[in-house]
Amino acid sequence: MRKGKPMKNRSVESPGMRGENIIKSLNLNRRRCQSFCGLKSGFLFLFLLLGLTSFSLRASSLSLGLNASFFYPTEKIFRDIYQPGAQLGGEVVYSFWYNYGLFLRAQYFRQEGQLSFTRDKTTVQIMPIILGFRYHVTSRRLSGYLDLGLGLFHFEEKNPIGQASLNKLGYFLSGGLNVFLYQGIYLGCRLDYTYCRVKPFELEAQIGGLSLGINIGYRFQLTPEEETWVWQEIKEARKTRKYHP
Repeated sequence: MRKGKPMKNRSVESPGMRGENIIKSLNLNRRRCQSFCGLKSGFLFLFLLLGLTSFSLRASSLSLGLNASFFYPTEKIFRDIYQPGAQLGGEVVYSFWYNYGLFLRAQYFRQEGQLSFTRDKTTVQIMPIILGFRYHVTSRRLSGYLDLGLGLFHFEEKNPIGQASLNKLGYFLSGGLNVFLYQGIYLGCRLDYTYCRVKPFELEAQIGGLSLGINIGYRFQLTPEEETWVWQEIKEARKTRKYHP
């Protein structure tokens, strides 16, 4: 017999050991996911705690409002089936520390259309619930703001092909201007942009878009009203010019 090189000892992994290694890796990934989720929950808790404890801060207020707007979907595939139309909604805004605030907003859009090929009647409903952050500059008569939020979009569609109902996360960006008419009553206008992609059947589309509308509401002042630093600096500059020409 021909002598060969001595074979090195190799550890053979049994199916049981392989299963144990898979379980260990799954548990490790689960612990990492739990720690990441806990980190996100911690940040969310701190953010909400800041809003809840800001009652003791200056210039905090609570606003309740209603709005009506014209919704224009940005996706052509969506517009081929459903026409732009009216959209209704409401919001709650809690402002704190001069220029910052949190808002919770809900909107409702319903429209009827025709399927592209069969021309059958179809109906769609879109109901986003949005939570976000607001930056605003407010005087005694005017308030301009910029909103950025994350929303849960509820999408429903009914037609002879079938019925779809699903929830998807989307994004929200808005800017507007409010005019205070009498005490806390305000009237304003704003421009919104939403983004959310859904695939109810075989066709995927962006169900968000642009909306231009008006809003009316009432602001409850929770602490003594103080103007934001921008207006304070303007007034101080005017006083300086007046007394030191």
